[in-house]
Amino acid sequence: MKLNSDSTWTVKYRKWKDNVWAPAVDISIETERVSRLAAPNHCPPTYACVFWDKYGGSASIATWVKFAKIPVDLELTIATISLGNGVKDAAYSSLIQAAGGTAPYVFSLMSGTLPEGLSMNDSGYITGIPVTVGTFAFTVKVTDNNSDTLSKAFTLVIDATSGVFKNDADAITASSLISHLPNPFTYEMTIKYQLAQEGNVSLRIYNIKGALVKTVLNVRNSVGIHTVRWQPKGLTPGLYFVKFQSGRNSSVQKIMLIR
Repeated sequence: MKLNSDSTWTVKYRKWKDNVWAPAVDISIETERVSRLAAPNHCPPTYACVFWDKYGGSASIATWVKFAKIPVDLELTIATISLGNGVKDAAYSSLIQAAGGTAPYVFSLMSGTLPEGLSMNDSGYITGIPVTVGTFAFTVKVTDNNSDTLSKAFTLVIDATSGVFKNDADAITASSLISHLPNPFTYEMTIKYQLAQEGNVSLRIYNIKGALVKTVLNVRNSVGIHTVRWQPKGLTPGLYFVKFQSGRNSSVQKIMLIR
């Protein structure tokens, strides 16, 4: 980083590849900052995590973590990490995303089989109503505007029900948030939680300033593992937190909404 005469910062980014540092390129940092404890597990596609300490290690001001937009890598990549679970006889939608290369991208099923009732269009959207329970493995190919191609293997799990999984109920010893997939996500996320005893449960979404932006769930549930599907309508891309609360049990996990 370099401090300019007008008090702005110039930030350069280098990529390490094949044991060689690539030439430095300028990046523009975003205006929001978050503490290092709030950094998500994964950066969104075409972003880098930039760490620095403007104040030389001041005890009162934490090291900054920012997402920095970088020039799109010339290498084509499939940025989606994993797909969220589906539920038999319930509408399903998920998006496979690409980055790098030259847009637009065209997606196709290279091998394997999607769950019966689901299909994927050439934009990478997997949609439909699955009618079969199980774990399905398949490979997706993306082709960019320069006819470069890349493939990636995925698995998609279709559960029998969105309610309680009876076989797991006896093994649950604590109420907690289990998972939220995919993460980062674009269109929809599946949130899974477990209850060790019957009681009220809430799932709420907060922004990085701690403001409540959405109550996903506020109901009374029985013992067991439960799932809920959430679509972030009206929210801007960025870092959010999902908070699970049931009685005295609570947990918070980070989620990243991208476009």
